[in-house]
Amino acid sequence: MAKETVQLAEYAVACRYEDIPADVLDRAKQCIADTIATIIFGYDLPWSRIAVAFAEKNGAGGKSRILGPGGARVHAPSAALANGCLAHAFEMDNLTWPSTGVHPGATLLVPGLAVAQERGNGGRELITAFLAGAEVMIRVGRATHH
Repeated sequence: MAKETVQLAEYAVACRYEDIPADVLDRAKQCIADTIATIIFGYDLPWSRIAVAFAEKNGAGGKSRILGPGGARVHAPSAALANGCLAHAFEMDNLTWPSTGVHPGATLLVPGLAVAQERGNGGRELITAFLAGAEVMIRVGRATHH
């Protein structure tokens, strides 16, 4: 395994909420709010309703919420699928600049939130996982030029 890969993995595993600078936490919270707003905006679009109906049918009975007015609780994989589709429904979700070809909100926050809800994890754990994942994802995106 490449030295850089090991360094990124070690960083992600060791990341602690208490060690994250306040300005980074603020920015992460803004990105999370942006993604949630984008998901809610996409909830009622006709093509989104297909993904929501699929998730409701195939994931019923879980603890993870499909985000939107009256969104159902489903199992984590179904919530991640539906919310990921909703986040991309109108191509308004966040990305990095200069572009690294990644959308951290739709690809990291959405499954992280679904798993956090399923397991009963708190916000600090979710934010820490989101930031660690974003750091790794963006660095890989920059290194590979998408």
